Amino acid sequence: MLATASEAIRKGTKRYVEKYGALTRLLHFIHLISFIVLAITGLSLAYKWNGLGEFLFGSMKNVKSVHEFFGWVLTISGGLLFLKLLPESTFKPYDFKWLAKLGGYLDPTHKTHAPAGRVNAGQKIFYWFGLIALIVMAVTGFSLMYDLVSKDLRALFLVVHFVVGVLWISFVIIHFYLATIANPGTIWAMINGKVSEDYIKVHNPEWYKELKEKGIL
Repeated sequence: MLATASEAIRKGTKRYVEKYGALTRLLHFIHLISFIVLAITGLSLAYKWNGLGEFLFGSMKNVKSVHEFFGWVLTISGGLLFLKLLPESTFKPYDFKWLAKLGGYLDPTHKTHAPAGRVNAGQKIFYWFGLIALIVMAVTGFSLMYDLVSKDLRALFLVVHFVVGVLWISFVIIHFYLATIANPGTIWAMINGKVSEDYIKVHNPEWYKELKEKGIL
């Protein structure tokens, strides 16, 4: 039986609630795979890692073709994913309390419970950074791909595309760390879609209150 947004399911002594539906998880998976491919091909082109590029894709010409193709995949899947996540990514008053406590990450005792809704303020910041980065990368990338700008602007667009790309890669690495090592169990929400009642109490207390009020938990 699958959990829905309006009910909780029980596994043994634990109750679980669906946090992300199948479509959201599918879009996230496609977006992630395309991002990884673009990171590898993009860095190979930027740093002229011919050995790596030829080993993985046969030739540097293929690297460029793969990069261009997955640029479209990332843009389309990312656009749909960001639209899907938009309703829960707006900031609430309690998000600023979360930011003031830095999510409790600096508490060595791990007893600081920062207020957070369905997603926390850090995830919302990552969402908005990702959206802006996607737009910048799409505009600069497609402009370069289809020769839509002058030579002077082309040089600028190359620099912007590279810098934003490296920043985005850095943010994704931090995002992965926070979803795995820093907060064990978090990554499963994007794999099977479900989180436990105990997890919600600790990481999403405001959402927990909402679920209790609706009688879901």
